[in-house]
Amino acid sequence: MIQTRSLNQAVTRYVRNCARTYLEGEQSLKWAMGCITHSGLSLQGVETVLDDLRGYGNPRAWQALNEALNPSRQ
Repeated sequence: MIQTRSLNQAVTRYVRNCARTYLEGEQSLKWAMGCITHSGLSLQGVETVLDDLRGYGNPRAWQALNEALNPSRQ
């Protein structure tokens, strides 16, 4: 039996992969912002993904992405 994912799970995984690609230095902040903001994931969902990736990749890149997505959250 094949398990199907909910739409929210698929979108969350997409956002996580986009953020990881940026944090690994393979894409620009502008690219990551475009992917994430057009994904339709709620701000709470994005914050959860970013919190999970806090120690991943370049710390300055994580901070820049976090601030760009939610300037009030520093």
